[in-house]
Amino acid sequence: MKNFAFAKKIAVKSGTGDADIFRALLEQDPGTRKVLVEPSLSAYVMGDGTTVELYGTGFTFPEYLFAHGNVVVSYRVPDIDTMLQELLPKGAELLGQVETICSSYRYCHVLTPEKTVIGIYEKSN
Repeated sequence: MKNFAFAKKIAVKSGTGDADIFRALLEQDPGTRKVLVEPSLSAYVMGDGTTVELYGTGFTFPEYLFAHGNVVVSYRVPDIDTMLQELLPKGAELLGQVETICSSYRYCHVLTPEKTVIGIYEKSN
């Protein structure tokens, strides 16, 4: 079994019924704290460390992010390049490119054969 940290980020498009449900659930959870990053982005950190981001009107994100649905789950992986070498032959399609935010954080999004957008990211300690 590979060593995955499982889902750690969930992105939700605001102004949708999905976002309303996520927001209601998050605001009722006593272990969740809200962090307002920008006027058009609300971020919550759950007790288990999972981050839920609600992207609103005016926030710039890649067009492909919510092209196939209102929710994108991202997974932390030990090595993004190795993970892409495993996913692409299985039919995943790289959307955009691998982005490097700083020396310790890289991410990208892939589209599954069933048209689900999934994020993967690598974060060094």
